[in-house]
Amino acid sequence: NRVIGIGSPRASLESNFALRSLVGPDRFFNGMSDESSHLVSMMAEILRQGPARSPSLHEIENCDAVLVLGEDVSNTAPRIALALRQSVRQQPMEMTDKMKIPRWLDHAVREAIQHDTGPLFIATPGATRLDDIATGTYRAAPDDIARMGFAVAHALDSEAPAAPELSDDDRRLAERIAQALKSAKRPLVVTGPGLNSEAVIQAAANVARALSKDGKSSALSFTMPEANSLG
Repeated sequence: NRVIGIGSPRASLESNFALRSLVGPDRFFNGMSDESSHLVSMMAEILRQGPARSPSLHEIENCDAVLVLGEDVSNTAPRIALALRQSVRQQPMEMTDKMKIPRWLDHAVREAIQHDTGPLFIATPGATRLDDIATGTYRAAPDDIARMGFAVAHALDSEAPAAPELSDDDRRLAERIAQALKSAKRPLVVTGPGLNSEAVIQAAANVARALSKDGKSSALSFTMPEANSLG
């Protein structure tokens, strides 16, 4: 009666389930802080509700406009960061298709697109290693980043909650981001628990919902604290 089990978000579902079965649900701890567990549960519920879905890494590579909200993806999800480097090539590659250059002809494709990149907007408190390919960056505190996300969602869908106390420059940036996402065929929003902010996560979800409202196949990718946090 005095035995407890401490699981881990780095362990497999089977290992955690076996440990919980051994000690009982009331004596099992999943190895996550209350704050982290709450944010992960919130992200899981957002994905359950839809309509935006979680894309695979291959699908991320094929997205043609991206908004990263509040997450330094290179640090928290480096494989997603690599996929985003591939995604910014999608819009320029369409130009090579019109020129009838086959995509497998790497040298000719690189010569045609030069340093052109597709839309990638990054809103984070500090610089990231993806800034070199970003169309635009926005440096602000977590609450302001969330406000920018809500403004983008409102620019996409007038029925989405408006962002109060937004400067003219920030409003113009929000409209620019919204236009890029709206014009894309496969838009993507990336966020996560890096800023410990419910508002940032909710803002990203609002953007994805606003994009999906027009029937567009939008994607919403959440980074996680550990390998099996969501599981």
